[in-house]
Amino acid sequence: MVLLLAAIRCCIDRGRRSTIPWLAWNEAVMLNGRAARLTALSEEGLELTHEQRIDIDPTSSLVLETADGRCWPVLPARQQALGLGCRWGHLTEQQRE
Repeated sequence: MVLLLAAIRCCIDRGRRSTIPWLAWNEAVMLNGRAARLTALSEEGLELTHEQRIDIDPTSSLVLETADGRCWPVLPARQQALGLGCRWGHLTEQQRE
């Protein structure tokens, strides 16, 4: 009986703010000309890590550049020690696809 209850408990999906899935990612990128690493990606935004703490103004708009030269506008959402969570900025139709 205890095992059955434990199995049922493991199957319960905990509530989240959003149901949009996040994908683990590992790619070297540039954020406003500084090296960073893209660690997670979703339709809502992305998460980055830095080698050194970078203080970013929460009202600023940033540019994320990938190794192939593509640029994406992002807005800072949450900053922790060496990590930065961002939302997508104003994307063009082509960038959204």
